[in-house]
Amino acid sequence: MKFPRSKKILFTNNKGGVGKTTLAFNCAVTFAKKGYKTVLVDLDPQCNLSQLAMGGNQYEKTLFSSEEKDIYDVLKGITEGGSDINLTIPFIPIKENLLLMKGNINLSLYESILTNAYGQAAAGQKLGYFQTSAIDRLLREKGLNEEIDIFVSIHLQVYHY
Repeated sequence: MKFPRSKKILFTNNKGGVGKTTLAFNCAVTFAKKGYKTVLVDLDPQCNLSQLAMGGNQYEKTLFSSEEKDIYDVLKGITEGGSDINLTIPFIPIKENLLLMKGNINLSLYESILTNAYGQAAAGQKLGYFQTSAIDRLLREKGLNEEIDIFVSIHLQVYHY
């Protein structure tokens, strides 16, 4: 690990089609080529970053596979209630030093939770903070445990991390 803690880079814009996915992917590839252990985190329910990183054919093969876990599996305890994030979900190796946390269309369920959770967190309610900080906890814990240098992610909305 080249940094004392993982760095996080988020590409976001309310408008689609402005190049977030392409920019995030190319930045991550460049970091990986320079020797930084880099993880792409697809936080967009459209999953275009996952498709670009894996290649269309490989992505389609895993689309409905229960074998290959994704970001929704990490957040399932939050979205369905009753538990915390699942830190055992592995990153998918793409190239040397480049890994992926694959997106999932069900991320829209987590987005719905965030709508109320931000207000709850601002009001000092622990549940709101617990829900809004889930992705931050994932990146902090996995970054430390797996010695990740850089996380690169995209999304239309800004998650709290």
